Amino acid sequence: MAHANLAPQRIVPPLSAPLYGASPRAALRRYFNKWADFSGRAGRSEYWWVALLINSVTLSLDAAVNVFTHTTFTGTRVPEPPSIFALCVLVVLSVIMLVPTLALTARRLHDVNMRGWFIFLHLVPVLGSIAMLIITLLPPNPRGERFDFILQPRTAPEGTETW
Repeated sequence: MAHANLAPQRIVPPLSAPLYGASPRAALRRYFNKWADFSGRAGRSEYWWVALLINSVTLSLDAAVNVFTHTTFTGTRVPEPPSIFALCVLVVLSVIMLVPTLALTARRLHDVNMRGWFIFLHLVPVLGSIAMLIITLLPPNPRGERFDFILQPRTAPEGTETW
C-alpha cells in the first residue's frame, strides 16, 4: 500500500495577490515574474528579501571596486582591472534592476494603502529615504485591497443580444 504524502501543502496565492511570509526564493521569483507590474500589492517579506539580496550584491560589488583601487602618493585613486570589471557589473545590474525594483516598491506602498507615486519621496534628500524606510516597514493595511486587480465578469447591457 502506497503511503500518501501527509505533509501539509502550502497554498501559494496568485501573482495578483500579495504573498505574506514569503521565502527568499519565492520573493525573488515573484520579483522577476512581476518585473514591470506596478499594480497589486507586495507583502513585507516579499519586499525585504529582495531588498536584502539587492543590497548585499551592491555592497559586495562596491567593496570590490574599493579594494581593487589604490591611491598613489599624490592622492590620485587608480582603479585596477578587477575594480573596473566590478564597476561595470554594478552599473549593468543597476540598470537591469531599476524597473523591477520600482515596481516592487510601488506594490509595497499599495500594501500599506499608499499610492505608488510616493516612491518619489526618495528624491527628497535624507528625509525622503528615512520616510520610505519607515513606510516599507509598516504592516499591511486592509484598505490596500483597493489596489488589487480583480477581474470582474463582463455582462452585456440589458436588451442586447449575446452570442
